[in-house]
Amino acid sequence: MILLRTCLTFDFIGSNSEDAADDAGSVQAPSTWRSIIEDRSTMQLFFDCYHAFQSTTLTREVMECLVQLASIRRSLLGDLERPQYLGNLLRGSKLILTSGKGLEHVENYHELCRFIARVKSTYQLGELVAVDIYPEWIDLIAQLTVRSFRNLQWSPNSLQYLLNFWAKMISSSTYMLKTSAARPHRLEVYLPQVHLSPV
Repeated sequence: MILLRTCLTFDFIGSNSEDAADDAGSVQAPSTWRSIIEDRSTMQLFFDCYHAFQSTTLTREVMECLVQLASIRRSLLGDLERPQYLGNLLRGSKLILTSGKGLEHVENYHELCRFIARVKSTYQLGELVAVDIYPEWIDLIAQLTVRSFRNLQWSPNSLQYLLNFWAKMISSSTYMLKTSAARPHRLEVYLPQVHLSPV
């Protein structure tokens, strides 16, 4: 798993300095990786490993790999493959959120929050709402955020990623108001819950 994580975090274009922010930019995977990345079984293998492993160290390393997969540069995927890839990211993370597998460990919880922030950094709101399970997924993210507010002392460093996610969702919704969105984003339902959550 360490080798896979190292491959996914490798700086292929030499753009990251050693002091660069950990969560800046996208993964500039080489074009020769396209067929492997687009193959649904690749991502599914990581999600399956997350659910199968018992070691917290291993599940954290799997989540670190999934964070990188959520950050793969958009141009690597074709126009037809990109929505499928995003759908797989949302379905896989939905299963983790509904099952709660491993989330009692701070390391896994933290990486899941990073994963959520990376999904929004890589994909536009219009692309997210187009995924069939988006309503269930955004509901689970709202629940996770409210729980995080109520348990600040447990994983204080994770909240910034959830706040970043919601901030980008809000700024994107302003743009969507000016366009004819095919499906509602439902942010008007969840933002008050997140905003009014007692700390």
